[in-house]
Parts: sequence; structure tokens; C-alpha cells
Amino acid sequence: MADIIDEINEELKQERMKALFAKYGKIIIGFAAAVVAVVVAIQGYGIYQNSVREQAATAYFDALGEDEIGTALRAAEGDLAGGYEMLAKFVTAAELVSIDKKADAFDIYVALANDSTLGAIYRDFATLLAVTNAPQDSATSQLQELVAPLSEATGPTQGLALELMADLALRDGQISEAKGYLEKINQLQDIPNGLRQRAATLSLVLEGQN
Repeated sequence: MADIIDEINEELKQERMKALFAKYGKIIIGFAAAVVAVVVAIQGYGIYQNSVREQAATAYFDALGEDEIGTALRAAEGDLAGGYEMLAKFVTAAELVSIDKKADAFDIYVALANDSTLGAIYRDFATLLAVTNAPQDSATSQLQELVAPLSEATGPTQGLALELMADLALRDGQISEAKGYLEKINQLQDIPNGLRQRAATLSLVLEGQN
């Protein structure tokens, strides 16, 4: 049973990452575009202000052109400001995950999730990514504490948060608790079909293990 659940969890993780970026990728990209638009729009606001923003924009997009984007962004951190700083942290964390430095990426995502200066959607996005990409030896209780508020709050991230709670319950062998979270997903009205199908599939697998 453990092998089956591990295989399913790995597939769910991949699908969840696709769902996250499909749902919020345009928001992040749109935010970056908005920041650039603001930079252009405030040319008359003041020489110093313009200089700071132009420097941040240049540093950010120059870093994206480097082979090792995460390293370049960290090196340019002192030149980044506002929205560019936030975007740089998301990109850096993603690169750390890609080279299997999940502990470092986890710390960045958690810091973003706890940053009260960011909009709620970005903090929620960071929380989901933190739990999804947490190191294998992370304490289940810590991850549950992070994502539980999202699983209880009505909103666009509730379904994915419930899916994560189900995964964490399975990690601890809590089959009945996992089924409960999956049932809550099925009760949600406005969720992606992919999420609903994944929940239904995993529910069937768990029923078959009884």
C-alpha cells in the first residue's frame, strides 16, 4: 500500500505544481508587467525614485538572462526593490527546488508566506509552494500548521490546500483523515476539474485498500 500511495503522491505533486502555475502564473507575470508599467508611468515623479526603479528593473531582467538565474538574482538582491524583490525570491526558490536544495527553497517560500507587506494571493501561493516542495524529512505537523488555515478558509486556494492536507495525512498513515479532506474537496463548488478528478481517483484507491 505504501508504494501505491507514494506513487500517487508523486503524480499528485506534479499535477498540483501544474495547477498552481496554470492558475496563478498569469497573476505573477501580470504583476511583473504591472511593475514595469508603473516604472514607465512615474518618470516625472522624481529623479531619485525613477533611478531606483529603473535600476531594479534592469537588475531583475539582466539576472533572468543569466545561465544560473537564482545565483544572479541573489547577487542583484541589493539592487532590487518592491515587486521585483518579491518576484526574484519566487524565481530563486523555484531554481533551488530544481537543483534539489529544497530546504533553502522552503525557507524562502515560508518567508514570503509570512511577509505581511505582500498581497494575500502571493502569501497563499508561497504557502502552497512551501508545503508542496518541502524536504522529505520535514515534520508533518509543521507542514500541516502552515497549510491548515488555507484549507479552512473559503477562497481560490482552498481545494489545493485540502489536497495537501490529505497528502500529509497519508504520510502519517491517517487514512480516515485523508478521506475526510478528499470528501471536503468533492463538496467544493468552484474548483478545477483536474483537482476534483485527482481527489476522486485517490478516494477510490483508498477505498480499495480497506
